[in-house]
Amino acid sequence: MLKKLVYGAVFNIVNILVQVLLGLIVFREMLLHFGEADFGAWSLLFAILSHIQLCEFGLGTMISKLVPNLKKPDNNQSKTLFSTAFYSMTALFALFSVLLVITSFFLDKLSFQFESDAPLGLVVLLLGLNFLLIFYTGSVRAYLTGNFKVGSINSVRLFINLSRALLIIGLLQFGFSVLAIAVVFAIFAALEFMFLLIMALRIGLRDDLSFRACSVESFKNVVNRGIKLFFMNLNAYSRKNAAIILGGFSLGVVAIVPLRIAGRLMEIYVEIATSLNYILTPYFSGLAPNDSNALNRSFIVSIICATVLSVFIFSNISILGDWFLIVWLTDVPEYTSEILQVMAIGFCIANMQGPCISMFISKDKNNTLMGISIVEMILLIALIFPAINMYGIVGTAYALTVSMIIPKLILQPVLISRAFGIPYFRYVFAIVTPAVVTFTIVKVLYIVANSVPVENEFMSAAIFVVMQGIVLLCIVGFIYKHRKVQPV
Repeated sequence: MLKKLVYGAVFNIVNILVQVLLGLIVFREMLLHFGEADFGAWSLLFAILSHIQLCEFGLGTMISKLVPNLKKPDNNQSKTLFSTAFYSMTALFALFSVLLVITSFFLDKLSFQFESDAPLGLVVLLLGLNFLLIFYTGSVRAYLTGNFKVGSINSVRLFINLSRALLIIGLLQFGFSVLAIAVVFAIFAALEFMFLLIMALRIGLRDDLSFRACSVESFKNVVNRGIKLFFMNLNAYSRKNAAIILGGFSLGVVAIVPLRIAGRLMEIYVEIATSLNYILTPYFSGLAPNDSNALNRSFIVSIICATVLSVFIFSNISILGDWFLIVWLTDVPEYTSEILQVMAIGFCIANMQGPCISMFISKDKNNTLMGISIVEMILLIALIFPAINMYGIVGTAYALTVSMIIPKLILQPVLISRAFGIPYFRYVFAIVTPAVVTFTIVKVLYIVANSVPVENEFMSAAIFVVMQGIVLLCIVGFIYKHRKVQPV
């Protein structure tokens, strides 16, 4: 299992890096060809429609947690909850599909329209279908993740993202705009669902599912867990979209363009930083519940890894952020750099403690997770409107960052210590020490890279990146050479 975990995490990171490159190119082309007004409207619609993910109620996480237990001899309860969770997602998918079709018929009468005259109702229908399929695909992906088929998942995602990116870039070059791109998103979401479903059926999804196993009691159990995890999803949605939605309605769609640019980079940040966390829930769930020492050791190691990865990304954003924005976009909208730097601080602190979510969920500490999420959302709601009034669109970044920092720095370490018996200072030490060491190493490498006489800033940045790559390879090689094989 440990071997699958490591390989899965590495595959995740490699796949995400490819997606990052493709995503940045597609994002840039859409911004250039849509224009700021249509791009802002597109971003606002994306933020609004992605609320569909809120109604996932943590069912995907629940499925991935239950799947490892399906292979155990006494699996009746796990199979009952698994089937109930899966069929609940199916019912939600059907319900929202009907609502989406009905809603789209009335949207063309609104004053809010695209400058390119793309029919709003049809665009919403296509983008909504995209998000609905992503939502339902989550249940199948969770099943595959629980079976540690991370390689298969990433192979499909790599193919889908590569094909979609190339097609979008090609269509934009030939003058196609908003409507055509919405069609592409819907088609490829359907293809990803189809491919993953076929894989899941081949490894036994049909046998693991049982409609007869579902009952009123199992549904109540799923609802009870789902309501608590709903706040986690709502919190994640608020982090990603609240600033865009509230900023867009308060200041206009053009004003949110720099926020969307910085937000896109933060999405990439989260994807990379949580690449390991994605499979930690089934891994933690598979450990013997009475072996708390092994569980806590694994958790501390995961915290150290998450901290190193998160601070490494933050360090590069802090040092190279302005340079990268110019290289990426050439013409960078005002306030983009400041928003990026501010948001990076909050996301760094949140992602450093990313494995806490997997730990809470795997050990049914959903009440604790719900409480942390509620505190963060209350802070965001309380801060964002005063911040917008005082600082404009930059204020949304300040509000978002403060709302993440306070619960993660003050509340979560105490709750982790109490919930799992991990000494408070051991937990803090596992975060602070690798954070300081990682930032120091990156900063030293940057100073050394800048001391090399080169013709331009691009060459200096390239040397800096290569030096970081060499150090990372040395660290990985050292760990591999001195690894100790232990039973899991």
